[in-house]
Amino acid sequence: MNVGSQSNKVLVTTGAYIGTLCAIRSLGRLGLSVYLADTAKSPSAYSKYLTQYLKCPPVAKTEEFISWLVSFGRDHPGTLLYPCCDTTAWLYAFHSEVLSKYFSMYSPSKEVIYSILNKKHLHQACKEIGIQTPMTEFPENDHDVVEVSRNLRFPILLKPQTQIGSISSQKGRIVWQEEDLAAGIREFKSKSKYESYIESYDQNVNWPMVQEFMTEAMTDTLSIAGFVDETGKLTSFRSSYKVMQKPRKIGIGLCFESIEAPQYLIDQVFQLCQKMNYFGAFETEFIYKDQQYYLIDFNPRYYSQMQFEIAREMEIPRLVFYSACRIDSDLQQEINKARSWDNSQKYIYSIIWLFYLTISLSFLSLNMSYREFRKWLSWANSRDSQYVDAYYAPDDRVPALVGMIQAFAGYLRHPRAAWRHFFQEK
Repeated sequence: MNVGSQSNKVLVTTGAYIGTLCAIRSLGRLGLSVYLADTAKSPSAYSKYLTQYLKCPPVAKTEEFISWLVSFGRDHPGTLLYPCCDTTAWLYAFHSEVLSKYFSMYSPSKEVIYSILNKKHLHQACKEIGIQTPMTEFPENDHDVVEVSRNLRFPILLKPQTQIGSISSQKGRIVWQEEDLAAGIREFKSKSKYESYIESYDQNVNWPMVQEFMTEAMTDTLSIAGFVDETGKLTSFRSSYKVMQKPRKIGIGLCFESIEAPQYLIDQVFQLCQKMNYFGAFETEFIYKDQQYYLIDFNPRYYSQMQFEIAREMEIPRLVFYSACRIDSDLQQEINKARSWDNSQKYIYSIIWLFYLTISLSFLSLNMSYREFRKWLSWANSRDSQYVDAYYAPDDRVPALVGMIQAFAGYLRHPRAAWRHFFQEK
């Protein structure tokens, strides 16, 4: 972390992530100059709160990307730079020595970031402070694979240890029987490709994590998100419950509801941040099973459903900005506003057009009963809940339209993938 500067400029990258759009709007509404650097125009590039869209090298071309950032920083000293995805979280931390000369940054060391974004290190930290995690093994050779098959109940889930620098599309795979495990791991490992800077940093990164498959992950997932400053004294938290994901077995969250998490769990999240020396914006995810919460993920950055927290009076991007730029009075005021929020108010969150498309196609393909279809229609139109959309904002409508157009263009370009996504339960 650098010494900070009271600049009125912000630079975000990787505009395809919804969290990037959230940051643009939150900080743009403050009157700050917000720049988006990316390889192509995403919905974020069409926000009216964006000052300028800039073309930059792809994140995968690390040296060119960092050089571009340094050049921008020289021309705009003191600009806030903060990550919106795992890879940039790692790159900003890894190259912080040079980047912090020109940018205001608010990120811990590369060791901290990698320990959080690598599931093996994260699980070890959880174990040391008593946070439950699903039964998980991290094989590093063929002998370990044999031991794994003895220790875990099937079915099991194969997942990458980390998403940093991943250049393969696989996110997870279910292995249903013990006799298929060794072959499944070999195939998964052969398809796990990473950028050279990650493979040189961690030579075992290609080996998957092998985890107990919990069907509860499809719906019974709790998110605790928030902000912790570097002193650990200024904190704020929000909780939500995932009620639908797509694809259903291994997918990303589509629908969330506000909920008040157990205080002991919030305390454990704070202890984890302290244990790992983390500060900044974050989101953690827990699976709920048999009256117990199991941590499955920790995102040390802006994240996709951040708009849900912003709608509930926790402006995470502003907390980061005020902290990085040492604007203490505004930081305290924003923290106080977030803490005074009435958690009893019910909010729901989704991407409305994708939600209706998903339940309609699921019903037509017989993957959803009529009764369940009607239940989801009632959920979206409940008068007892305040609806929050990931893309749509009354004062900034264009990004939602662009997002829908770009998504349908993608479905037309890749019809087989779209068919599997909407019509085949994975």
